[in-house]
Parts: sequence; structure tokens; C-alpha cells
Amino acid sequence: MCDRWPSHLLVFLLLVIWSPEEVKTGRVLVLLPHIGKSHFMAFEPYLRYLTAVGHDVVVYSHFPLKDPPPNFTDVSLLGSRHQDYATNAIPPFFTLLPLKAYITAFFFGLGGVFQCAEVLGSKPMQELMKSDEKFDLIVTELFNSDCVLPFVHKFGAPHIALSSCVPIPTSLDRFGNPDSPAYIANMFLPLTNNMNFFERISNTLMYLWTKAVFYIMYDIPSELVAWYHFGLSIPRLSSIAYNTSLLLINTHPVINSPRPYVPSIIEVGGIHLPKVKKLPQDIAKFMDEAEHGVVYVSFGSLLKIDALPDEKRDAMVHAFARLKQRVLWRWSSELYERPANLMTKSWIPQFDVLNHPNVKAFVTHSGLLGTIEAIHNAVPVVTIPFFGDQDHNAKNIVRQGIGIQLSYSNLTMENLLNALNQVIYNVSYKENAIQTSKIFRDRPKSPMETAVYWTEYVLRHGGAPHLQSAAKELNIFQYLLLDVVAVLLIFSIIVLVVLGYCFKILLFVLRPKQKLL
Repeated sequence: MCDRWPSHLLVFLLLVIWSPEEVKTGRVLVLLPHIGKSHFMAFEPYLRYLTAVGHDVVVYSHFPLKDPPPNFTDVSLLGSRHQDYATNAIPPFFTLLPLKAYITAFFFGLGGVFQCAEVLGSKPMQELMKSDEKFDLIVTELFNSDCVLPFVHKFGAPHIALSSCVPIPTSLDRFGNPDSPAYIANMFLPLTNNMNFFERISNTLMYLWTKAVFYIMYDIPSELVAWYHFGLSIPRLSSIAYNTSLLLINTHPVINSPRPYVPSIIEVGGIHLPKVKKLPQDIAKFMDEAEHGVVYVSFGSLLKIDALPDEKRDAMVHAFARLKQRVLWRWSSELYERPANLMTKSWIPQFDVLNHPNVKAFVTHSGLLGTIEAIHNAVPVVTIPFFGDQDHNAKNIVRQGIGIQLSYSNLTMENLLNALNQVIYNVSYKENAIQTSKIFRDRPKSPMETAVYWTEYVLRHGGAPHLQSAAKELNIFQYLLLDVVAVLLIFSIIVLVVLGYCFKILLFVLRPKQKLL
């Protein structure tokens, strides 16, 4: 028996070394034209990980890395837009605009056109258009800009799309994915998927508005921009988009509500989560010595929070001053009034802070990345949403029972203080946060492992047409079965008419004959 061990060991080693999932390292072109920093932050760890497993990654973005890893080539798009990132922040008063959701959708579409024109006209993009380079895979962001899709056609490589948030309704058509406004809330509205009658009316109107705005204000003009730069010989952008192999989407059912996704859409919510690192010494000391815990405050990278009116800023400062807890606030300007329990920093390692055991609550605008980090670390939330998908995220936070939502218009010292005391001292918020965190973390593979597996799956098979839904080939009449309903209705009417006619004949034949006098 023992003499068989060498041969058995050899077979075992061969099975370990060789795997049907083995993939050759590929050259990956990544095109990220959007100027939002939080979007890039969502994808950066994924791009770094691709290089760590052996792929060559070439990235065109507005955010070149300070410490690019080996096999990572940065091509900077800085300067390609009239507005750089620093001047692209959103003022807080935007949240007070009437019909904010409709205005947001309008500017998303319109902004995509200007982005197309400026980015494609930049020197790096012009040089890429003229190049004869070879790529095994092309990765783009699916957001408000399809302007880089002609590169998919030019290089003839499989295409994967990334989404840092819930996709806008118009982007799901290319995958044939269900997006019924009856039970799928629009990302611009403060709704969950459980809607009453009036919410479904609002959601339907917003759904139709988003579709119309993006088609008229973005799709058609973007087609003209693409033709201008690439020539009339390129296919339509929608045709290229319909050949997208895969969408990796930074969502999770416990955060964004369950949604039906076709096999070519893979949820990887939390893909940006890093390993916990040691906090800077001053922040660590401030938090470690907090007898009653710490409240962390941050409104993200795209909100111009320094532009807060005096009364809103003072309301927050005075509320924080009345807490027993210490307050760590990401604030880049000087405060003329600084309570003894308050520390402000222009930059804070957010994930590491939220992982600290002394954090009792997180005051946030409900950007998706921060929301994911809070849920991952089981931190209760006080949310003050401003624009974009933040109202939608805030509504889901409240739905899960892990936080309280305040509106910007009602942001007063009393309201903020009451909300903070509720989430800190009412144990149900922490208990719900712990349970939600357990659900979020419980999956067969990590978000990163899932994303890289499916990326290499597309590389192994040269695309993934077998994952595509036939629904994307149908027009609106076919998809809603309106043609079938029309034929069945006409057929039913004909049958009823014929039966009615036959019944009349039968009655005529069977009627009793009158006797002749």
C-alpha cells in the first residue's frame, strides 16, 4: 500500500497546480472619465488587487495614484475639464431646491454630455484613439457617461462595467434587467422598495422623467460627440453597450433593498473596504481616552460642507458641545468656536475610525461608501442627506432600524442633539446595526474575491454572452407583451363575435314555430 504514495502524491500535486479556473494574466484598460472622487475610491482597491494577482492594468482617470503598485500604469486626465475636482463640490443649499430629484436627474444627464466632450478632447484620450495597443479586457464605469465605449469597439476586447452605486434606470436596459417602478425605487427618491400607492405614483413619474431626460439630454448628444471624435463608422453607443459582458455593482440587499438581477450583474457591495490600519497618534489618543465614547462626523468628499450657513454650522457645534461623548469631525476650515470635546481634521481615515470600539454614532450625508462602512462596523447613524442617491440610502438606513434621518431644512441644535441621544442611548439601534453587519458580512466569498473571480471569468472565456438575458433584444412592446396582449384581445373579440353570431342563429333555428290560423 505504501508504495502507491509517490504516485498518489504526484496526482494530488498536479490537481492542486492545475485548475480549470486557471487564467493567463491579461492586459486591462480601465477608463474612468467621471470626476467624482468617491467613485474612484470605490474602484481603486479592485484595480490594485488586479495588479496583485498578476494583471497589467492601465488606468485613465482624474485621480492618479501617489503610490502606484507594480504593473499599474496611470494616465492622468487632470486638466481635461474646465472644472477640476477641487471646484466641483456641491453646495449644501442644493438640498433645498424644489423638485430636487428631478433637477438632479437633469444635471446628471446634462453633465454627462459635457464630460464626454471635454474628456474625449483631452490629449491622453486623443493619443489612445490613435494608438495600436492591445488589451485583453476593457473596464469602464457605468454612470452618466458612455463616451468611452467606442474604445471597446476599437480594441475589440471583452467589456466589464463598474457601478459605484445603485444603477440609474436607463443603464439597466443594456442588460435586459427588470426595473419596474412598481417595486424598484428610483435612486434619486427617498423611497424603499416597499411603496404605498402614492409613492408608486411618484416613483413611476420619476422613472419616466429619468428615461426621457437621459435619452434627450444625454444619449442623443453623446452619440454626436462620439461620432465627432471617432468618426461615423463606429457603431451606435447603445449597440456597444448591449455587448457589455458583466456589471460589477457596489450594492448589497441589506443596504439597497433586494432587487432582481440577471446573471450578468454581480453585487460586490463593500469592494472598497480596506484592511484596518493603525490610526494616527493624535486621533488614536483622542479616541482611546474618550470615557463616554466618540461621535464621528463626516459629509464626504463631494459636498462643500465648509459652505454651511452660520446658523447650520452653529447648530451642529452647539449640539456637539452638549454631548458627553467626544466628537471627531472632518472639517477643513477653522472654527471660531471650538468646544473642549471637539477635534476637527481636514482628512480622517474614516474606515479605521469607524472600526474603533469607542465609536458610538456616525453623523453622515449617507453617501454609499460611508453607509457601507458604517454597516460593516455596526455603527448607528444620524443621516442628513443632500443630493443624488443619499436620500435613498438614508431611507434604507431608517428601514433597517440602524439610524435616524434629519432633513437639512430641519437641522437645528435641538433636533440633532435629540437624534444623537436616541442612537447612542437607545440600545435597539446598536442591536440592529450588529445584526445588519452580520448579514452584510455573511457571504461565500469576500466582495473583492467575487469581483476578481468574475473578472477573470470574462478573461478566461473571452466575454460572457451566455450570461446575457434575451430581454435586452426586445423592444418595449415585446417586453411588456403588448403585442401578445393585442393579438389575444383581437382574437378574443373575434371569438366572442363569432360565438354571439352562432348563438343568434341557434336561437333562430330553435325558436318555436308559430301555428298558421
